[in-house]
Amino acid sequence: MGAGASTQSSAEIAARLQSAYATDPKEFASIFESLSEADQSKVNKLLETESAAAAPAAAPAAAAAAPVDTAEDTSDVFTSNRHVAIVGGGAVGANTAFCIATAKIGHGRLTITDIAADMLEGQVMDMEDTGMHCAAATPKEAGQADVIIITAGRGLRDGETRLDCLKSNYGILKSIVGGLAPIKKSAVIIVVSNPCDILAYFVWKFSGLPEQQVIGSGTYLDTVRLRASVASIVQMTPDSIHYNMLGEHGDAMFPATSLATIAGVPLMNWPGMDKVDMVKLEEDTRIKGRLIREKKGATSFGIATSCKNITEAILQNKRRVLPLSVKIPGEEAFLSLPCVVGSKGIHQIVDVTPHLTPDELKLWKECVEKISSQVKDVAASF
Repeated sequence: MGAGASTQSSAEIAARLQSAYATDPKEFASIFESLSEADQSKVNKLLETESAAAAPAAAPAAAAAAPVDTAEDTSDVFTSNRHVAIVGGGAVGANTAFCIATAKIGHGRLTITDIAADMLEGQVMDMEDTGMHCAAATPKEAGQADVIIITAGRGLRDGETRLDCLKSNYGILKSIVGGLAPIKKSAVIIVVSNPCDILAYFVWKFSGLPEQQVIGSGTYLDTVRLRASVASIVQMTPDSIHYNMLGEHGDAMFPATSLATIAGVPLMNWPGMDKVDMVKLEEDTRIKGRLIREKKGATSFGIATSCKNITEAILQNKRRVLPLSVKIPGEEAFLSLPCVVGSKGIHQIVDVTPHLTPDELKLWKECVEKISSQVKDVAASF
């Protein structure tokens, strides 16, 4: 085998091995033996014990070992053994588990963690009835997952803002992250608990992970709502609308209307859009979550689908652009900007702020000032 052979990219390995792995063991063995030691190591790290048992005898016994704790970008080779852990088994956590289980996005293990033992057991039993595998996990087991989705915390109560939840949820998340330790070094954490921008900042601090590996769900769902509203007006699929909510996931978020396009055409130049009440469109987007909570007690389906999409982008290394809450360079704040999402979490933050109008830039700066100030106040309080 070629210690001297040139190391191939993960994409090249995937293209050759994934087609042969399940269909032609002899071809798999032949390809495996032709790889350099570095490429063989990538495969060994990602094969499960059961996969190794089914693999050809030529594959080394090391293939049966559990994945090592590494930040190496190998998730585009094999994803079938990836562990997704959901921390919080309430409405959002359970619906997220269901979305991920039924979508089959590339995970091999799906778990839920919660301190409410009876409720957790009930959620797992209910998931079993779907025919999809899901198990309960201890906090330490969840800490070794590849993707950790934190949905735990108390929800918003009538008449309160997301920030009113902060003191309670700060303590809850500090305890959760402490319970996850030691956290897998290559894990990506998605923070859904509200207020997610501030909590994502502190989860980043609590976890000790690199900033690109901690993500807040941010304005992703708000963007989905905004695009759906525009899509209904112009009579096309929301995927064709390129229009983002930016900044804080909360009252200060704003739509980047000046950057919005449909098929490359500026949104406000699209036929009929000049007659749309954009102020009402923005306000309807902002209050939709509150209206859902008032009518049914909690939002769950939309945010669960958003979590599934973020997780899919990570596990499949999609390099998909999503508006998510991330550590803003040079600021002590997490806020939403378009980001390239892949196997390492945030691969790139797309800084659109130089392209905003003066009014939009003012709103962005207000978000930065608001969240930075709140982070400072919270840090001083605890």
